[in-house]
Amino acid sequence: MIYTKKRLGLELNSRLVAGFSLITISKWALKLYSENELEFEDNVEDTILKLIAMDEGSESIHVREDLQRLADTLFDKKTLP
Repeated sequence: MIYTKKRLGLELNSRLVAGFSLITISKWALKLYSENELEFEDNVEDTILKLIAMDEGSESIHVREDLQRLADTLFDKKTLP
């Protein structure tokens, strides 16, 4: 099964809307990356690794607004019902 950008965006967005902390999102990304036998669509693996790195103090993605923009770019909100 291929894990798509759209799916990652939707799942990330749902966690942001639910108010999950950045640390919780980072741990979710690690679990997603390590516990599933998924193939990732282009650039999805890199994005997941950046989410994981948030737990290690990475500066690449560290603000909730940055995460929301990332989620929005991974799926096209205009096409959602």
